[in-house]
Amino acid sequence: MKHYIFILLSLLLLASCNEQDISGGSGTTGTDGSGLRLSVRLSSGVATRALGDPFASGKEEKRIDRLAFFVHTAEDGFQVYPPVPDDVTDPDVAAADHPNAVYLSGTPDDGYEATVALTAGGGYVADIIAIANLPADYDYNQIVTWQGLCDSVALHAATMPACLPGSAETDKTARNAFVMYGDIRKELKKEETNALSFVLQRLVARIDITNEAYASGTIPTNAATGPENSFFLTSARLLHAQPAAFVVPKPDVTPDVVTTSDWAPITGIGTEILYGKPTTKDIATDPTQEPEAVPVATADDAKAATLQYAWHTLYTYPNSDTEHAPTALEIKGKFRGTEITRQIPFVDKAGNAFPVEGNHRYLVRIVKAPGQTDIAFNIAVSEWDAVDTVNVKPDQTEVPEIANIGGNGTPNLISDVAKTYDVYYTQDGKITFDATCPFAPGVRVKYYDSHTDSWTMKGDWLTVKQVGNTEIVTKADHSYRNSFQVTFNKFDGGVTRKAMLLVHNGGSEVECDTILVRHVVTYPGTDFEPEAVATRDDGSEIIVAPVNIGATKIADKTRHVSTGETDEVYEASFEQVGYYFQWGRKTGVKYMAYRSRFAEGPILIADENREEYQNVFIVALGEDSEMASWSSDSDSKLWNAGTEDAPVKGRNDPCPPGWRVATRKEVNKIMDKVTVKQISTNPNTYSATIKDSNIKLTAVGLLTASSMTFHALYYQGIIYSYSSLSQSEKGVESISVSSSAKTEYSSGKVIAAPVRCIQEQTPTL
Repeated sequence: MKHYIFILLSLLLLASCNEQDISGGSGTTGTDGSGLRLSVRLSSGVATRALGDPFASGKEEKRIDRLAFFVHTAEDGFQVYPPVPDDVTDPDVAAADHPNAVYLSGTPDDGYEATVALTAGGGYVADIIAIANLPADYDYNQIVTWQGLCDSVALHAATMPACLPGSAETDKTARNAFVMYGDIRKELKKEETNALSFVLQRLVARIDITNEAYASGTIPTNAATGPENSFFLTSARLLHAQPAAFVVPKPDVTPDVVTTSDWAPITGIGTEILYGKPTTKDIATDPTQEPEAVPVATADDAKAATLQYAWHTLYTYPNSDTEHAPTALEIKGKFRGTEITRQIPFVDKAGNAFPVEGNHRYLVRIVKAPGQTDIAFNIAVSEWDAVDTVNVKPDQTEVPEIANIGGNGTPNLISDVAKTYDVYYTQDGKITFDATCPFAPGVRVKYYDSHTDSWTMKGDWLTVKQVGNTEIVTKADHSYRNSFQVTFNKFDGGVTRKAMLLVHNGGSEVECDTILVRHVVTYPGTDFEPEAVATRDDGSEIIVAPVNIGATKIADKTRHVSTGETDEVYEASFEQVGYYFQWGRKTGVKYMAYRSRFAEGPILIADENREEYQNVFIVALGEDSEMASWSSDSDSKLWNAGTEDAPVKGRNDPCPPGWRVATRKEVNKIMDKVTVKQISTNPNTYSATIKDSNIKLTAVGLLTASSMTFHALYYQGIIYSYSSLSQSEKGVESISVSSSAKTEYSSGKVIAAPVRCIQEQTPTL
C-alpha cells in the first residue's frame, strides 16, 4: 500500500526579512513506489540586503541549505528523516541511495523543492516538526525520542550565528544559514496527497542599530575633529549573548549555559556599519523602514548621509535570563573628539530587563541626549517583519556605585563628605577604588583653592588613571566596572590640600558620587593638630597624635563606663577613646559591653587579618587571661620591624601611614610628663594631660575577657600603653600612669588598650 503526502513550503515575507511560511498546494507524488512520501516546495520571497553588503539581497536570512523532518504518531512511534548528504546533488541518486532522507534543491531566488519517502505514519494523526539548516555534520542519531527532541535538544554556537558565507559559497559545509523551526499536527491519509501548512521561525533574534546622532560629512579621518556634537559609531558587539538554543523553542526557557561577551564586534565602516539616510519608501511598502545606503569614499560623499546604520549584522539566540545575565549591546565611537564606550541594556521603561526572543528584531536608535551633552538610546522590539511595538530607554541618571576603596588613605569620619580619606603630608598618597555604572564611569577632579575658598578645575598635584580594562558586570541592570588609581606626592607642609574626585555616570557628568582626598598637615582622619611633647635622647622631638586611633573628639575628660550603660554612653566614649587594641593586631575592637564583638582563640597570626577577625576581640580560651596571647604562635616584630633604638613600622602597625606605635623609651619619655586627675564622681571622671602641651590622653584602663561571656573594662582612671616590641611569646612590656604613680610591668598580649600614635621620624641627609 502506498501513502503519499505533498507539501508546498512558501516564503511569504511582508518586508525586508520575514518568518518562513510553509503552505499547502499541488504537486507530484513520489515515483519509486516506496510508500508514504513528502514532496515539498519552498518558494522565493522578497529580496533584501545581506550581512555586510549594502547592495546584495537579504535572501541569505531566508536561505535553506538543508531540511529535516521529525514525525511522531502514537501508533508508529518516532521517525527521523535527516537531509541527504551535501554532496548529493542528483535527485535520482538521492531517491535511490537515500530514500528516507530529505532531498533539497533550488535557491532563495527561484525557490526550493524537497522530497522524502516516509517509513511509517500513514493513516494516523502525526505530529511533524521541520528543522532547517542544522549543521552539515549534525549527528541525527543522537535524537532518539520525540520527548527528547521537544525538551532538550539544543544547539551551541562558538561564534555569533550568521548567514554568511552565503549562496555564493559552493561548498555547502562551509557556509552558514539560520536554523529554523516549524511544527504541525495533521492526519496522514493513506493513498492520498496530503496538503500541509507549516510556519517556520528563525531561532535567532536580530539586533539592528541606527545612529541618528551622526553628523553629515563625518568619516573616520575627521571623526576626532568633526562637528562638536556628532557621534561617529565605530564598533558594536553583544554582551551576555546566549550561545545556545533549543531546536524546539520553549516560551521563556533557554538552555542553562553561561552567556558570552566574547563574540567578535562589528567594526567594518562602510561594510558592516553603513552610511545612510531615511528611506523614501512608505510603511506599506517597507514596514521596517530600513535606511537607504549612501556610498561614501570621501568626506564630501558623506555629506549626503544623515545617519549610520548596522542592520542584518548582529544576531543572537534567545535569552530568558533577566536576573543574572540579560543580553545587552556595547557600542564604541568618537564623540566630541573622544573615544567613548556605552553599554545599552535591554530594559523596559521601569528599568526591568526583558528577555530576548527568537525571530524578533531589536532596533537600537542612537540619538543625541537632551542638551547634546552625550548620546541616548531608544530600543524598539518587534517581530522580524513588523513595525515597532515597544519603546524603552536606559537610565542615564544613575549614580555610580563606588566600592573596594583601598590605598594608604585614612577614613575621615567627621567630614561632611561620606567618602573622605586623609594622607599625612610626609607621605606619598595612593587611593584605589572601583566604580560601577550602566554607562562606563569616569572621574573628574576639582581642587580646593584656599585663597578664594572655592573649588576649581585648576590644579595638578593629583593624578588619576584607569587601571586595567573596563569590566562587564554580570547583573540584571547591565553595568560596567572601571578600576581607578589616584596618586600624589608628599609635600613640605604648610596648609592641608584637598581635591574632590567626582566619579560620574558616563552618560551624564552631572550624576556623580564624590570621594574627598585630603593631603593633611593635621592628624589623618581629623582636623586636629599633632604636637611635640617630649624629646628623645638624640634631641629629636616626639610628636604625638591628638587622639587615639579611631577617636574623633579630643578627650578633655573621660568617664567610667560599666557593662550596663546605654548605647549613647558607649558611642560618646568611643568618640573620645577610639578602639582597644590587643598587642600586635592590625585592627581594634569598639567597646559596647556585651554588644562588643568577640571570637574564640587563640588563632594563628596568619589568620588575624581574615574578615571574621576584623575589629574583633580574640579570647584566649583555656589560658591564664592575664598572661595569655590572642595568637597561638609568636612574632615580636608585628608592630616594630626594627629595634628599640631604630624602630621601623611593622606590618601590623595600626597607625596611619607616617605614624607608628611608640617604643618603650618613647612611651616613658611621654609618661614622665603626664598627670592623671579624678575630676568628679558619680560617675567617676578623669583627665589626663601632658605638661606644657595641649595634648589630652585617655585614662580608661584595659579591656580583657576570660571567656566569650565574661569581659569588662578594668583599671579605669589609669592610662595603659604598650611598647612596640614584645618581650616574650605571650608577654609585652606595658607602662601605666595613675594619679599616684607610673609603673612598668609585663602583661599578656590578649589584653587590649587604646593606642596613641607618634609621628615617624623624617630621615635626615
